[in-house]
Amino acid sequence: MTPTCSIEVPMGDGARVAAFVYAPAGVRDVPGTPFAVTWRPAPVVVLHGNGEDHAHMLDVIAPLARGRSVIAIDSRGQGVSGRGSEPLAYELMAADALEVMSRLGVTQAHVLGFSDGGIVGLLLARDAASRVLSLTCLGANLEPEGLTRASRLGMQVALAGLAPVERVGRAVGDGLRSLRGGAAAGDVLADGDGASYRPIDDGPAAAPYPCEASGEPERYSEAELLRLMLEQPHIEAASLAAVRCPVCVMAGERDLIRPEETHRIAEALPGSRLVVVDGAGHDLPNDAPECVVAEAERTMAAGERPIRDLPLVAWHGNAPQVTGAAGSMEVVPATAANEADVLALYDRLMDSCEIPGRETCGWRRGFWPLPDDVSRRLRAGEMWVAVSRDPAAPRRVLGVMSLDDDFGLPGVEPDWEPLRPREALTCHLLAVDPDERGQGVARALLARYADEAIRHGCRALRINTSPQSLSNRLYHELGFTLHKPVWFPYEGLALSSWTNVYELRLDGGGARQPRVPERSREAGGRA
Repeated sequence: MTPTCSIEVPMGDGARVAAFVYAPAGVRDVPGTPFAVTWRPAPVVVLHGNGEDHAHMLDVIAPLARGRSVIAIDSRGQGVSGRGSEPLAYELMAADALEVMSRLGVTQAHVLGFSDGGIVGLLLARDAASRVLSLTCLGANLEPEGLTRASRLGMQVALAGLAPVERVGRAVGDGLRSLRGGAAAGDVLADGDGASYRPIDDGPAAAPYPCEASGEPERYSEAELLRLMLEQPHIEAASLAAVRCPVCVMAGERDLIRPEETHRIAEALPGSRLVVVDGAGHDLPNDAPECVVAEAERTMAAGERPIRDLPLVAWHGNAPQVTGAAGSMEVVPATAANEADVLALYDRLMDSCEIPGRETCGWRRGFWPLPDDVSRRLRAGEMWVAVSRDPAAPRRVLGVMSLDDDFGLPGVEPDWEPLRPREALTCHLLAVDPDERGQGVARALLARYADEAIRHGCRALRINTSPQSLSNRLYHELGFTLHKPVWFPYEGLALSSWTNVYELRLDGGGARQPRVPERSREAGGRA
């Protein structure tokens, strides 16, 4: 089975994690589906077990890929992925999976993890709840004692046999360090913060294993991976109460995981389903792939969040037209009288971002947005506010945005048609009062954004945002085209350095927006 697309993602410690996208027939690596990743339905991230690579999961991947894109990851230090310099840990592999999602521009995905991959899946569902739509967890454990006594003993014996090889590897690593003036293979580059975080095209070469010269890197890796299973994970069962997505916990009747451990995991996960496969061992992807696929499909169906078609712009003859009624609010240029309310709205948003477990935009007080920048934009006449139309209601600021022709990513050129200054209008700092979410405020602001662009003869709307932000969902619903993410770090923010870039053409270029039906033209209004 051949992947539709493959990519290497650089990590901060020099590792390069390989990911393979298996897409349904007809889905290609083009704008709208960069890296051949579908959004409807959402993709599924597949994570393999200890000492394997993603090919071990192909009997599960193939049927799943008929209906949605499958993102199969070779975990660091396994398959064709490099290990990097950080000590191997399940939490590190979970961070890798999130970075792969961000590199591919994916905000939310389902997760299917087997064995070690199941452990990583539990961490993702617990610690990145807003990004995991569902979890199918096969043969996982919360601590090493969750393995059967016989399996742990077997691992200990195998590790003891690999001890001489490991000693050789350490000696070679020490030799490389002395030859290179103290920088052993695998050390993080020291030419600036995050030096190894660079785009694939010009990133550093993958760091080799410290024992590469011994000729036995595979066996050395096996020793490290055995130690991982014998010493980790350490997940508190009570912490799984934070998981909010649908979960299916699966195990084989003759699994390497103790039955009590599997039941403990299922009982700790709110509303989870427990499936024990009769006659199967630990290797469910090969022992019972049809059962795994059926249960995964059922779990993903429960967690899928359909993306609606709510086009922001449709075509009336040869002219673009903003769709939808103005509603109960209006969007107007901000004035000096609005400054205090605008800054207070951003403050409330920052408060919301600091609530553990809340789905947020990733902004951070004191780093972004900066009050001075907001005030500067307001004084320059670039800020717009959404307020209620109701004369009986206070004219409170419900949402805010800034519009200009500066895309805001200096030195970065996405994979789209270059346009001259003022041919594209960019929306920045889009924010909605946390108390007004779900009331259509963001759509009203974006409708005015499109209306202003059309009025000024712009050829395109262009927006950038973090792959972690749930605003990505809205841009898809409104008909924006996602292009390949670009590399643009935001210092001080707990965000991936990959940035999603969206475009909506107003001149018929790129993907054409829907046409306004004849019967709807007179009814259609502008915000």
